[in-house]
Amino acid sequence: MTNVAAILRERELATLQRLVDAAMAQAATSLGEMVGLPVTIETPAIARVALGQVAELVGGPEVEAVAVYLLMTGDLAGHLLLVLRVEAAYRMVAFLLGEPADAVTVLDPVGASALAELGNVTVGAFLNRLADSLEIRLLTTPPAQAIDMAGSLLDGVLAQVSHGASEALVFHTHFTIAGEQVEGLLLVMPEAASLTTLLELAARR
Repeated sequence: MTNVAAILRERELATLQRLVDAAMAQAATSLGEMVGLPVTIETPAIARVALGQVAELVGGPEVEAVAVYLLMTGDLAGHLLLVLRVEAAYRMVAFLLGEPADAVTVLDPVGASALAELGNVTVGAFLNRLADSLEIRLLTTPPAQAIDMAGSLLDGVLAQVSHGASEALVFHTHFTIAGEQVEGLLLVMPEAASLTTLLELAARR
């Protein structure tokens, strides 16, 4: 017997995968212009993950990580996070600032600003493509940046997720700058009603 729910879920995720692929190509162009280096951003995998399991994808709740956080408003409501393990965040800052890969060992205000702009460009491109493709209106707040254990970072955000949200959309994200790769996670955590709306709209595409 055909599992219609499973087919619809695969179709929804495939549609979102196409949208994020196009958005990351746009974000890579913007980042390349910003740093003056060739940049590619790939999202080879997307999944729906229970909120309580998200920290494990970073490496566990005790792993030190950096997160760039934005609040999504408009026709959909929710939270967005770009999460990098701290070592990856330092390497990313070095690339963004034109420094050697091992030159950054602490996140100072300049590095924090560079990461915030990375999150702003990446998440902004994703939401713009999503809004255009699904013909909806989406806005974000300015990015906020924090460094802490992954569990603490995510608990702080999850405490703000309201209206019964139980899942996150997780995009495994690979940034390549001048041939050097940094891996991270783009987390999209819509409120429950918004997740339903998002997947319904994606299923129609």
